[in-house]
Amino acid sequence: MKILKITLSLLFLYFIYWSMGDTFFNWLFPFPPDEKKQLITVEGVAP
Repeated sequence: MKILKITLSLLFLYFIYWSMGDTFFNWLFPFPPDEKKQLITVEGVAP
């Protein structure tokens, strides 16, 4: 039963991460990864 509870809790946490992960990471990191890559490439290419 302990393994079953751990599995259910992990699935529950994964569901929370799947549903709220985007807004949470957007709150932590205002720039999406694509914009970060573009900024890095622009800074690298610019003399």
